Amino acid sequence: MFVKITKAKNYEYVKLVESYRDGDKVKHRVLFNFGRRDLIKNDQMFINIVKKLCEIAELPLAKPGEALPNCSEAAMLSYSLKDAE
Repeated sequence: MFVKITKAKNYEYVKLVESYRDGDKVKHRVLFNFGRRDLIKNDQMFINIVKKLCEIAELPLAKPGEALPNCSEAAMLSYSLKDAE
């Protein structure tokens, strides 16, 4: 599963996508469409989802008024590798 940002006309859309195989082909299936990036980046429900996912992944959370934590795939992999040590 991963977050995919797609472009259509002048907008970017944020989607939660999974990869799966259909015979020999790898395909993507949209699990959830969060909506337009410019509209959701300050939406409190979206921010709560991001914070909860970071909490589950045991990534450090931002304090009130600070920027959101780094929940990039690289950051999550880095934290999971630290836990494995």
